[in-house]
Amino acid sequence: GSGARLGLELERMGHKVGNPSGTPIPLGQWDGNKEKEANDPTARTEKDSTRAKATAALPMGSVLWQTSAWGYFEKNLNTASHFGDPDSDRRKNLTGGDTQFNWGHHFVLGASLERDERRNETVGSPVVRDHVVNAGTFAQATLTAGDWEILPAVRWDHHSAFGSEVDPRLTVVYRPEENLKLSANAARSFRAPDLAALYDNFPAGWGFGPTVANPNVQPEIGWAYDAGVERQWGQHALV
Repeated sequence: GSGARLGLELERMGHKVGNPSGTPIPLGQWDGNKEKEANDPTARTEKDSTRAKATAALPMGSVLWQTSAWGYFEKNLNTASHFGDPDSDRRKNLTGGDTQFNWGHHFVLGASLERDERRNETVGSPVVRDHVVNAGTFAQATLTAGDWEILPAVRWDHHSAFGSEVDPRLTVVYRPEENLKLSANAARSFRAPDLAALYDNFPAGWGFGPTVANPNVQPEIGWAYDAGVERQWGQHALV
């Protein structure tokens, strides 16, 4: 009755496929049949993932409070067997949440927090654990003056691997008449390096040199600009 809303999403997926691997029979002993037999009839590759998200919206007088929390958990077993441990066990955990306050259509203020973690275990190698944390806060205002609407916005993020970024955005909308809208937008954004770019190190092998990660890699920065025109003709046509 108060207009409050609660939501819950849950997804569970499991994937398993046989992985018989290459034949151990030397080429000179192939007879057209025995080399086709599975090297390990119980070996398999498995991937399990769980995704969950909870949301809530609560009106508090003139303010609408919205918040959410989410999690994604993934497990990959490569060449697992009923008779031994898998060759590799890779796990990924992504958890986070955000919250924001809306003062009607005039002002929005919010914050978010996300943690990305992985755990890799390979036979003959030590367990490797890496994680990054990103925290952010954002604000947007809607200013109106006659036929003009201006929406300035800014977001600040702090990434545990490379530091802070500030990204502004500005949208301008002009309605010279009821059925005509002109708009323009300019925004800055960044893409953080993933855990592979930050921490993956592989020794030399198969004719290639070693792969060395760069824990000091910086994010990719981009600027985007666009403009649009929208016209409504009666109740049946919008271009």
